[in-house]
Amino acid sequence: MGSKAMRRIAKELAACHANPVPSLSVEAVSDDDLKHWQGKHAHIQPASDRETVG
Repeated sequence: MGSKAMRRIAKELAACHANPVPSLSVEAVSDDDLKHWQGKHAHIQPASDRETVG
């Protein structure tokens, strides 16, 4: 790899370290919130119910 490519990669890596992705937080939801979400997204099949493609 040429030095120009290495400088570009180093610059991009430095930018990533300067602007890290904020950590995600998880909040507990109430049963009402869960039931509302399930009702709103009832058309989405859980991954375990989907057919596997082999």
